[in-house]
Amino acid sequence: MKADAMRFIGLDISLARPGVGIIDLGRNETASLSLPTKPDKTSWERQKIGVEGVLNIIQPGDVVVFEDISRAALYGVLGNAADRLEMMGYLKHSIPKITGIPFLLAEPNILKGFATGKASADKKEVRVAIRDFWGMPVANGDEADGFTLALLGRHTLAPAEELDAKRSKFREKFKAYNGRFLTEMQQSWNFRN
Repeated sequence: MKADAMRFIGLDISLARPGVGIIDLGRNETASLSLPTKPDKTSWERQKIGVEGVLNIIQPGDVVVFEDISRAALYGVLGNAADRLEMMGYLKHSIPKITGIPFLLAEPNILKGFATGKASADKKEVRVAIRDFWGMPVANGDEADGFTLALLGRHTLAPAEELDAKRSKFREKFKAYNGRFLTEMQQSWNFRN
């Protein structure tokens, strides 16, 4: 696949409102959206709505970047951790079958650092950075996270411009976190980063 035809999808998975960012280099288009899952439904129904919404967006060849689960969420501190883990597990199993390539993961501090330049940023700071620094209007923090993940994939696999030192540092951490998967992708596409 040519770098200038790639499509990057960032996924911030949550039970309430999965956030999605899309950067389509082939069409020169960007988008961010959230997929509300109807709070009056059962947990299982909400998971199904969120998963189906995400799978309807994914296409063969897409580079998909997930926000990984934080340690706090794994220990149930952030609520709905089990629902989120179930959704991510299903998507992590399904997406490579659709795209034909592995997905990538970004730790929450890498996502925040890449968006804002600091790993300890909160959702509001990420949203403001996506709007002001990166030039993408987003409706909420979930969309901002999704778009940041798409940006991270794009600036890792098909960089177009130089990043400042802070964001370059977080891109390098992302590369290290995904090492062998990035190597497999680049070898299968036969192009250099």
